[in-house]
This record gives sequence, C-alpha cells and structure tokens, in this order.
Amino acid sequence: MSESLKRGVENPAVVDLIGFDADAEEVVLTLIEERPWGVSEEQLPQLQAKLNSYLDYVVDGFMADDYPDYGDKPVRFELECAVAPGDREQGFLTAFRNFASTQKIRFVVRPRNPGQEGSGKPGA
Repeated sequence: MSESLKRGVENPAVVDLIGFDADAEEVVLTLIEERPWGVSEEQLPQLQAKLNSYLDYVVDGFMADDYPDYGDKPVRFELECAVAPGDREQGFLTAFRNFASTQKIRFVVRPRNPGQEGSGKPGA
C-alpha cells in the first residue's frame, strides 16, 4: 500500500474510516491508532495533526462535498486505539473533546483492550 494512502494516526492526510451509525444517527469518522500509548514522542503531535485534519474535513465542508447524504447529519469522531489512554493522553483527549463539542462534533475513544492502559511515557 502506498504511504500516501496508509491509514492510521501517523498519516493525517487520510480519513481512516467513514460510515453512518443509524442507531445514533451520526456520521462516524474513525481514527485508528494501532500503537500502544507512549511508544513515541511523536504520537500525540501526530494525533493532534490527524484530529485537525478531520476537523478541517468536516468544518470546511469537504465531507459534505464528498458525501452529500451526510452533509446535514451530526458527526462523531471515534478514536479506535490498541489500549486505553494513560494519564498523559487523557488530558489531551479531554481538551480535544471539549473543543470538538464547540463545533458540534462528538468525540469518543474506543480502546480494543480497555483493561490495558498506555504508560504515557515514550519508550516505556
């Protein structure tokens, strides 16, 4: 797969997944983080860049252009991650959740292994 099309938090130029949750009546844009938390100093800056790209995509109307049926629907960003975020990540995620709500975007975190938690320390 071409690097420019690779999904994941490391690539801010790609929307990893987009779909519609009929039960919640929300358009869901999923971000995928395969790495455990704290593996790299670059992880949170990469996540921030990815989230900013998602915000631009929605707020600037590109999503509505690409998916006209979704244009007037509520939006949810969903971070699918390997393990639950640690304390270091929680502060960032809470700040982003608060900001996203000002844009009428819901933000949720879905760890695949919720009992495990990232260290929040690079290299640990």
